[in-house]
Amino acid sequence: MPYQDFTLATVRKQFGLTLESDRDLFPNPPDQVPLVEAFTAYLNYTVPLALAINTEKARSEMIIAPMLVELKRLLKDQVSLFSGIEFNVDPDQNLSGFCDFIVSLSRQQLYLSQIMGILVGMVQPALPMEMASTVE
Repeated sequence: MPYQDFTLATVRKQFGLTLESDRDLFPNPPDQVPLVEAFTAYLNYTVPLALAINTEKARSEMIIAPMLVELKRLLKDQVSLFSGIEFNVDPDQNLSGFCDFIVSLSRQQLYLSQIMGILVGMVQPALPMEMASTVE
């Protein structure tokens, strides 16, 4: 089963996970990171457009990919990014398929190593249109 076919309920059941939705994941958030004005202007234009198009592809290309590239820049290329690569962890448990994006803790970009995070079919509209029109 491809990753995108999993739901939160099936993952919870299959892997015996416990959900804690009321836990503060970021109790001590870092100070705001200054963004390049061109990047902010880009998002101010593309976020409403991607949400209006209302497809996963548009959100992925116009919002998520640019944010990950900016993350790489802000981290001074200490991470590598991968998009649309096959990532078969454990086919016996249906953990196989293509990932939308993978962030690696390795600087090298030739092959995947040291995974930091994975996004698979998770590009869902999260902001109401009026909130998405001003990214700061």
